[in-house]
Order: sequence, then structure tokens, then C-alpha cells
Amino acid sequence: MNDTICDKQRHTRTPRKRLYVHVNKERNDVNMTHHVAQSKRNTIKTQLMT
Repeated sequence: MNDTICDKQRHTRTPRKRLYVHVNKERNDVNMTHHVAQSKRNTIKTQLMT
């Protein structure tokens, strides 16, 4: 039961964050290098996993 609730929470939360990251990346791409944008995305992914 707990696994199902956890999965549902993860599925509802992740797309919203991903979309936010995607929009931010496009907006900041002019000022950022690809490497910085990539590491920023990885940081957020790590936060989601914890």
C-alpha cells in the first residue's frame, strides 16, 4: 500500500519539477553553458530521489 502511495506522489511531483527545470533551462541557456545547465538538472534529480 505504501509503495503505491509513494509511486503516485513521485509521479505527480516529478513532471511538474521537470517542466520547471525545462523552462528554466531554455530561459537561462543564453547565459549558461551546457555543462552548468546539465549539472543543475542533475542536482534537482538527486534532490527528487532523496
